[in-house]
Amino acid sequence: TIAGGWLNTAAGFYSAIPGGANNLTQGAYSVAMGRQALAYHDGSVVISANMDIEDSSWSSTNEQIVMFAQNGLYLTNTPGAAVDNENRFINTSTGAYLTTGGTWTNFSSRTGKENFETLDGAEVLDRLQSLPMESWEYKGTNERHIWPCAEDFHARFEVGPADEHGVRESKALSAGDVAGVALIGVQELYSLYKAVDEKTKRIDELESRLAALEAMTEALLAESKAGHSATQGLSTTR
Repeated sequence: TIAGGWLNTAAGFYSAIPGGANNLTQGAYSVAMGRQALAYHDGSVVISANMDIEDSSWSSTNEQIVMFAQNGLYLTNTPGAAVDNENRFINTSTGAYLTTGGTWTNFSSRTGKENFETLDGAEVLDRLQSLPMESWEYKGTNERHIWPCAEDFHARFEVGPADEHGVRESKALSAGDVAGVALIGVQELYSLYKAVDEKTKRIDELESRLAALEAMTEALLAESKAGHSATQGLSTTR
């Protein structure tokens, strides 16, 4: 089906083009819309917000959704957010967004949080010490990373979303939680360093005082010996 537009071609079985120009649906059950959207594969959906460039947007495998927008993708529930937040490509209703520089930024204001708990840095450091850290690849890829496995991390720190029964997610991992644990570990290590540094300074101070006392003692002994020798000399003269 082609609902409208110009120079569109619906060639795949049960495929559809809502409108636009120079779109193609070649795969079965595929959808293409916008301008120069090419849905080559079965079950593929290609949306191309393309007005000013000649390059096409196309699918690369079956059951794939491809979206292209020259000036950014905006996912939001706030009217006008794409205009008000020009530095954001993806702007979510939760306050998280992807900057134009490619940095994913999470909402983290204290105003949106509750049920705060103070953590024991020494305990977190102990749990962190036993956390397996390995280099690995995702199955079927040559993509290598260094990152804890979610099961190991959640077993030690019990974080992440929970279902209605209180069972927490065990196969996914938030980068913010990993960073938070690392920061607590750094704070605890700094506290240990400061404690050792204070003890070292105290020891240095005591050693300095001991050296001063030794020097004073040696001076007194030398003075005492000199006085004793002088007394012996007087006795001999008499």
